[in-house]
Amino acid sequence: MKDTIRTIVVGLIFTLSMLASLILYFPVLILKLFKLGEQLENYSYHISSNWGRFCFFLNNTKMTVHGLENLPDHKNIVYIGNHQGYCDIPFIMANMPTMIGFIAKKELSKVPVMGIWMKVLHCIFLDRENFRKSMRDLETGIAEAAQGFPKVIFPEGTRSKGPKMGEFKAGSILLAAKAEITIVPVTINGTYKIWEEKKKLRQADLELTVHPFIDTKGMSEAEKKQLPKQLWNTISGALPDTSKGE
Repeated sequence: MKDTIRTIVVGLIFTLSMLASLILYFPVLILKLFKLGEQLENYSYHISSNWGRFCFFLNNTKMTVHGLENLPDHKNIVYIGNHQGYCDIPFIMANMPTMIGFIAKKELSKVPVMGIWMKVLHCIFLDRENFRKSMRDLETGIAEAAQGFPKVIFPEGTRSKGPKMGEFKAGSILLAAKAEITIVPVTINGTYKIWEEKKKLRQADLELTVHPFIDTKGMSEAEKKQLPKQLWNTISGALPDTSKGE
């Protein structure tokens, strides 16, 4: 009963907050009109990070972050992470020091209000039923990362909905290496407990680990080929022992 009440109350407040965010969208239009790119990026970052923190404040969620000192001193970054649940996106938004976009499924672009803001954040939407177009869009996202608009990629391709990581699909990782983008591995732990585990909104303690970045410049073809496995091992290594089965 407690979890059911929490789901209803938090869901209602969340919906109202999303509707209220439409008001906060008007400055985006003004900043775009006057082509104030840096100010737009800063504004979008503050809106998205505070929105992420607000989501978890509503749910009484504790967030712990390790390793922010491992981030490079530039924004030409592709984050590679495991994907446990719906809450991964706001969790990362709430805790990174710069604006980030996500490589996400196209269905999210159609979610009212959320889709609008994801486009502001330079998210890339993939049509998983059209492989060629997905690869082109993925290349566009990585090119944007090279221009200083960091992207987050979940190479599992879908939510694990639990503690164990699925196999990484190598395509996106190899494209990032080909573009010589800096890769930052991140481990997400606990987000599946908020919704996926019981299909009810529940309190959970979340942990985000930022691992040392990987400079892909000058990598040999053999090193690139081993990169997906290397990343999988690094990311899974920060999960509890029960979570490390492929």
